[in-house]
Amino acid sequence: MNEFDNLKRQYARDYLSHIKSQYDKYQRLQHSLAAVEYLGQPGGIRYDKPQVQTSPSPDAIPNAVIRQEEDFDLLSTLLNEVRPEIRDFEERMASLTTEGVVYLWLYYVKDLTWTEIAKTMNKDPKTIYNKRAETEIELYDTGLPFPYRLPNQPAEV
Repeated sequence: MNEFDNLKRQYARDYLSHIKSQYDKYQRLQHSLAAVEYLGQPGGIRYDKPQVQTSPSPDAIPNAVIRQEEDFDLLSTLLNEVRPEIRDFEERMASLTTEGVVYLWLYYVKDLTWTEIAKTMNKDPKTIYNKRAETEIELYDTGLPFPYRLPNQPAEV
């Protein structure tokens, strides 16, 4: 493998690490959104008390609803910012032809180690490494976004 291929691989790995962080962010946002939705569901009222009171002040419930709507809108906006990048990555991965696509997906998206991937796929770790290298180069050649390509290289090939 020549120096140019090693540079391509490095840029592809940087891109994959960025995508991994975007996937993690996406998952956290989805969990936060689900939590906000859950908190908005009706709670129980204790009828065994002499006076039924749902909150200490009369404005507490409307204020809580407004806060919940604001949180929901913010989280939805953040999710919509991350989605296109994840979609672009998934399309890039789908366009690759090498067997190593599965290995990269398992490592960067599913958080498996290279050893776990080799065991799971019943492959020699050296084979996994070679396929990984081929796939990283092929991924780079799909025309990675601007910060993840060599200077003076076109974004789309």
